Amino acid sequence: MKKKVLIIGQGGREQAFAWKMAESPLVKEVALCPDPKTPFSSEKIKGISGNLSDFEGLLEVARSFCPDLIIIGPEGPLANGLSDYFFKNGFNVLGPDQKSAQLESSKSFSKDLMNEFGISTANYKVYDSFEKATSGLDEWDWKKGVAIKADKLAGGKGVFLCFSREEGENTIYKLMKDSQFSVKDEKLVFEEVLKGKEISAFCLCDGEDFITLGFARDYKRLKEGDKGPNTGGMGGMGLDLTPEKDLKGYIEENIFRKTLKAMKSKGHPFKGILFAGLMIEPDNNVKVLEFNVRMGDPEAQILFPLFDEDLYPLFQAADTGQLGNLKKKRSLKNKNQVLLKKKSSVHIVMASKDYPVLQNDKSMLLNCSITYPKIRNSQEFIFFSGARKNGDTLLNIGGRVLGVTCLGDDLDLARNGAYNLINKISFEGAQWRKDLAQL
Repeated sequence: MKKKVLIIGQGGREQAFAWKMAESPLVKEVALCPDPKTPFSSEKIKGISGNLSDFEGLLEVARSFCPDLIIIGPEGPLANGLSDYFFKNGFNVLGPDQKSAQLESSKSFSKDLMNEFGISTANYKVYDSFEKATSGLDEWDWKKGVAIKADKLAGGKGVFLCFSREEGENTIYKLMKDSQFSVKDEKLVFEEVLKGKEISAFCLCDGEDFITLGFARDYKRLKEGDKGPNTGGMGGMGLDLTPEKDLKGYIEENIFRKTLKAMKSKGHPFKGILFAGLMIEPDNNVKVLEFNVRMGDPEAQILFPLFDEDLYPLFQAADTGQLGNLKKKRSLKNKNQVLLKKKSSVHIVMASKDYPVLQNDKSMLLNCSITYPKIRNSQEFIFFSGARKNGDTLLNIGGRVLGVTCLGDDLDLARNGAYNLINKISFEGAQWRKDLAQL
């Protein structure tokens, strides 16, 4: 009997999940909740109204739809215990429980876990008051800089690199005292600023074992040359670490496997998608910048088009604790890696004017009509996020409005294809980076 999949979330990441699940010959129907009210890529996909903060309402949606598998996309519901709630009510869920989600929802929890279990990361200190954080500035070398991070979830906008005490004081004040600043926290994590190349690494976990999903580079800064404020991600590219087997093997054994063992020893086996943000230093040392407990956005839109196999059996095996058994049956040469197309992938995010908004008294230019082409090429994709249909018109209603992905035989072809596609899309005030996949 063919399967039904319910995806919780409505952004570009969740629409990439929906597209990939709809591709599966094992899946007959996919539902997104809340309904994103955007064009869908398959007739198998539909939207269902809902609210991410209304767990009882989401449970009623699940009981009505009767999914064989629920995929939770965003970090907020995971941090608030939605995975536990669905599981307790008899549903199969791809997503970690609330305790495991602390890997993302509390940077201090994550850093303390890495320190305890020997997972390489930057030196850090935690401050739980404005006074302690301010006086703590004296403990850092300003020639090297300090990364000041909100402890809890901040939508990708809670990290600030400071290179003077004045910058540090201003950042602490904004995060802990400024009522107009959109990111707020009563606890801050200070870290040494690391130098090197950032990559995102992903694996699918069943609590005991894992399978590597892939690697990508995400460009967080708003403007060309990695300037401007941090965002939720302005695009990126897939990375092939196969030629660097030592690096890939190190990440798998010393980050993925160590983290799984650490979480199991804490009594909370990690089931779902683990996302490690890494810094590859000039001497090839690898340090963890942060963990996320779900697929990245825009990394889902970068990597899913590269996957050359059905993900549904893998997700089902992760949910049921059977990844190890499934891996033994795989006929692939590399049983521990999802099969990837021999292609390059580049993704570009198109954002609204004045995104990101970090001050509560500021706003973006929204509700502008979007024009976009119909996609007839299997190498090109448009994933909508902050957009919504209003009759026959599609409007921008959020910060990151949409993203385009293009595959190519090499990086240059993929990048050129992505920029050619994004130049065919328009709405008033649209902004995007012009230098992706070149740094």
